[in-house]
Amino acid sequence: MKLLLASILLIGISSMASAEVAPQLIALSCRNCHSGIGMAIPNLHALSAEQIRGRLLDFKSGRRKSTVMGRLARGFSDQEIQAVAEYLAAER
Repeated sequence: MKLLLASILLIGISSMASAEVAPQLIALSCRNCHSGIGMAIPNLHALSAEQIRGRLLDFKSGRRKSTVMGRLARGFSDQEIQAVAEYLAAER
Protein backbone atom coordinates (compact mmCIF):
# COMPACT_ATOMS: atom_id res chain seq x y z
CA MET A 1 0.00 0.00 0.00
CA LYS A 2 2.82 2.42 0.88
CA LEU A 3 4.51 1.70 -2.44
CA LEU A 4 1.28 2.43 -4.30
CA LEU A 5 0.82 5.76 -2.51
CA ALA A 6 4.44 6.73 -3.15
CA SER A 7 4.04 5.89 -6.85
CA ILE A 8 0.89 8.00 -7.13
CA LEU A 9 2.63 10.91 -5.40
CA LEU A 10 5.65 10.72 -7.73
CA ILE A 11 3.43 10.60 -10.81
CA GLY A 12 1.56 13.67 -9.59
CA ILE A 13 4.75 15.60 -8.91
CA SER A 14 6.30 14.73 -12.26
CA SER A 15 3.15 15.75 -14.13
CA MET A 16 3.13 19.08 -12.27
CA ALA A 17 6.75 19.69 -13.22
CA SER A 18 5.97 19.34 -16.92
CA ALA A 19 2.79 21.44 -16.85
CA GLU A 20 2.68 25.20 -17.25
CA VAL A 21 2.62 27.03 -13.92
CA ALA A 22 -0.25 29.42 -13.30
CA PRO A 23 0.86 33.07 -13.55
CA GLN A 24 -0.70 33.77 -10.14
CA LEU A 25 1.71 31.28 -8.54
CA ILE A 26 4.72 32.73 -10.31
CA ALA A 27 3.65 36.24 -9.31
CA LEU A 28 3.68 35.21 -5.65
CA SER A 29 7.42 34.62 -5.83
CA CYS A 30 7.97 37.85 -7.80
CA ARG A 31 6.25 39.91 -5.13
CA ASN A 32 8.65 38.69 -2.45
CA CYS A 33 11.42 40.93 -3.80
CA HIS A 34 9.66 43.30 -6.22
CA SER A 35 7.16 44.87 -3.84
CA GLY A 36 8.68 48.34 -4.15
CA ILE A 37 8.81 48.74 -0.38
CA GLY A 38 12.14 50.22 0.61
CA MET A 39 14.31 48.07 -1.63
CA ALA A 40 16.70 48.80 -4.47
CA ILE A 41 14.98 46.09 -6.53
CA PRO A 42 12.67 47.47 -9.27
CA ASN A 43 8.98 47.73 -8.48
CA LEU A 44 7.18 45.68 -11.13
CA HIS A 45 4.06 47.85 -10.94
CA ALA A 46 6.01 50.58 -12.73
CA LEU A 47 6.61 48.34 -15.77
CA SER A 48 4.41 47.33 -18.68
CA ALA A 49 3.81 43.70 -19.59
CA GLU A 50 6.18 44.06 -22.55
CA GLN A 51 8.92 45.51 -20.32
CA ILE A 52 8.56 42.70 -17.77
CA ARG A 53 8.54 40.08 -20.52
CA GLY A 54 11.58 41.58 -22.24
CA ARG A 55 13.60 41.76 -19.05
CA LEU A 56 12.72 38.21 -18.06
CA LEU A 57 13.68 36.89 -21.50
CA ASP A 58 16.95 38.85 -21.30
CA PHE A 59 17.70 37.30 -17.91
CA LYS A 60 16.76 33.85 -19.24
CA SER A 61 19.09 34.13 -22.24
CA GLY A 62 21.95 35.70 -20.26
CA ARG A 63 21.81 39.00 -22.20
CA ARG A 64 21.06 40.72 -18.91
CA LYS A 65 23.47 39.84 -16.11
CA SER A 66 22.22 38.95 -12.65
CA THR A 67 22.95 36.94 -9.56
CA VAL A 68 19.47 35.47 -9.07
CA MET A 69 17.07 36.49 -11.84
CA GLY A 70 18.78 34.50 -14.61
CA ARG A 71 18.47 31.34 -12.55
CA LEU A 72 14.82 32.03 -11.83
CA ALA A 73 13.90 33.00 -15.39
CA ARG A 74 15.47 29.86 -16.85
CA GLY A 75 12.98 27.85 -14.81
CA PHE A 76 10.01 29.14 -16.80
CA SER A 77 8.87 28.61 -20.37
CA ASP A 78 8.46 31.58 -22.70
CA GLN A 79 4.68 31.10 -22.43
CA GLU A 80 4.84 31.26 -18.62
CA ILE A 81 6.96 34.40 -18.82
CA GLN A 82 4.41 36.01 -21.16
CA ALA A 83 1.52 35.01 -18.89
CA VAL A 84 3.14 36.30 -15.70
CA ALA A 85 4.16 39.56 -17.39
CA GLU A 86 0.57 40.15 -18.45
CA TYR A 87 -0.74 39.16 -15.02
CA LEU A 88 1.66 41.46 -13.14
CA ALA A 89 1.01 44.41 -15.47
CA ALA A 90 -2.77 43.97 -15.06
CA GLU A 91 -2.46 44.19 -11.27
CA ARG A 92 -1.71 47.93 -11.32
